[in-house]
Amino acid sequence: MFAIRSFSICDTEEDILLSSFNNGLDREDIRYHEERLYKNVDGLIYLYIYVGGLASSTYIERGEAEAIILLADEEAESWLLAHGKFEKLTDLLNAVDN
Repeated sequence: MFAIRSFSICDTEEDILLSSFNNGLDREDIRYHEERLYKNVDGLIYLYIYVGGLASSTYIERGEAEAIILLADEEAESWLLAHGKFEKLTDLLNAVDN
């Protein structure tokens, strides 16, 4: 279907900025992700995913994060889809396919 090029689990501002720079995002993208980070809730973490040149994000529970970070790309893709954790994934897939 598609390949997740990278995904990062971030729960600090430093983590999200580092992830953004590592994935080649520009300042506008980084500002967007910073804003999302500040909305974080106790017990949740920020999952940032970079797919085929596009980026998006979601929140998942900390226990789930510990599990998903160990998964290979295909397994991560399947896990996200199966658990409904990444609602933007469909839009991302359509953009990559076009």
